[in-house]
Amino acid sequence: MWGIVTVFALQIIVIAVGIGQILFRFPQLFTIFKILGALYLYYLAYKFFRSAGLKQTNGQVRLGFREGAMLQFFNAKALTVPLIMYTQFLDPATSTLAQMVILSAALAALIIASAACWPG
Repeated sequence: MWGIVTVFALQIIVIAVGIGQILFRFPQLFTIFKILGALYLYYLAYKFFRSAGLKQTNGQVRLGFREGAMLQFFNAKALTVPLIMYTQFLDPATSTLAQMVILSAALAALIIASAACWPG
């Protein structure tokens, strides 16, 4: 579980810095990122409602730090949350380091709070 949290925290920092620089240089991409993020969320919702449901397992699967880190590293769906958050709340005209730090800290707090609720 903490492998997932660690890699996700690193990913949000990298995305914050990258998205901030891209939006600073090309503010017109802001709208494109928002539209693409919304379309991807609609696609995920469609796939969710068309699925057959969850499969029952016999036991509980526990991930170690390395397995959790690898799972998060290759989880493309998890990257949509910070991408959507940064494109929604960063102002392309005044994108500053302070904005990125505050948004990253808020998302990191959310990650840690949700991980603390995870059983095991």
